[in-house]
Amino acid sequence: MEIQFWTVGDVIVKFGLYTTVLLCIGTVLYTVWISPKTTGLYRHTKTIENYQRFVDRLLIWSAVFGLIFTFGRFAIGVMLLMQDISGFGLWGTVVMLWQTSMGTVFLWRLVGLCFVILGIVLVHRVWVPDGIRQIASNFLLLIGAGACVVSFTQIGHTTGLTGWYSGLLIAVHVLGIACWIGVLLPLYWLSKHKNMIGMTADVAHGFGRYAMVFVPTALLVAFMMVVLLIPDIPTAFGTPYMMTLGIKGGLVLVLLGLAVVN
Repeated sequence: MEIQFWTVGDVIVKFGLYTTVLLCIGTVLYTVWISPKTTGLYRHTKTIENYQRFVDRLLIWSAVFGLIFTFGRFAIGVMLLMQDISGFGLWGTVVMLWQTSMGTVFLWRLVGLCFVILGIVLVHRVWVPDGIRQIASNFLLLIGAGACVVSFTQIGHTTGLTGWYSGLLIAVHVLGIACWIGVLLPLYWLSKHKNMIGMTADVAHGFGRYAMVFVPTALLVAFMMVVLLIPDIPTAFGTPYMMTLGIKGGLVLVLLGLAVVN
């Protein structure tokens, strides 16, 4: 009964971990590449300040909760490894798990999320010269997001694929999903403020340009991954794995349909 409880907890924590880390990566991409430069472009300076504060908080909180879920995922991994909650108190068990792919993923996400927090904090520090503050912040944010992307290539059912391209495919797939997620909340915030209609249009236009590239790329990468994972697709029909892929494909089609309507 106790193991079943931690198994369910592992699923919940994993969902929270993936959601917050993908949101963090996506918000970094949005901040660095999609979000328009607001200085001098729009008249409503107070609203601009609130918008910047919202994006900064979104970055900070997604990174903080990502760290919490990262530690939680590792802790549950230790408990499941020893089949008992007391296993977390054994240093040998922690070291054993640290040497597996889960330990590698933990380290990549820990470093990446800390770099994101450092990058967003740096941009508000007065002791950093104005000329390099934004550049240094973006540099740290991109390093952090890159480390988080790498973490997704270190674990999962695709790690059994041989060749350097398997990790690249996963990275491209993660970037596409993260970019989609990262723009949603800032765009929703802007859409609620009528005096920001110009900036809303700029964000939507910028996102649309990137979407024309990453949406087809993400779909192509997903198809390539399916082909690599299931060489003989016809014989796999009816299996639980193919049913799961079918559900995912249906959800993607719904999202694409909504995009076309909008």
